[in-house]
Amino acid sequence: MKTQGVCPVCKGTVSFWASFKAMTPFTIRCPQCKARLKVVFPRLGLIFVAIVVCFLGAEAIGAKLLLTQRITPMQFLALNSGLVVGWLVLEIVLGILLFTHASFVPRSLLKNHECSCSREKP
Repeated sequence: MKTQGVCPVCKGTVSFWASFKAMTPFTIRCPQCKARLKVVFPRLGLIFVAIVVCFLGAEAIGAKLLLTQRITPMQFLALNSGLVVGWLVLEIVLGILLFTHASFVPRSLLKNHECSCSREKP
């Protein structure tokens, strides 16, 4: 169970906090050299979409219950607080999972690789 990784560009430490600050789990930024690193992890996109759909579904159900007056505003607030706490727990678990099993590839290398492949084709 790791909470740190190594930047392939500068060989500096990429901490768990870098993944927490990222907008999505697909790309993080090295705090030392500021390189954008693509996270390579099988089915990461599918996991991310499933989590977002589950949370949006729970929020939609809560909003419908609030609008039909089956729950009070305080219960809706409690539901939202639970969702925020759940999201933080998932962030921590996903971060540990990524630093333990994923690899990081500089985005600049991916772009150069794609460009060189497209030039080689006749």
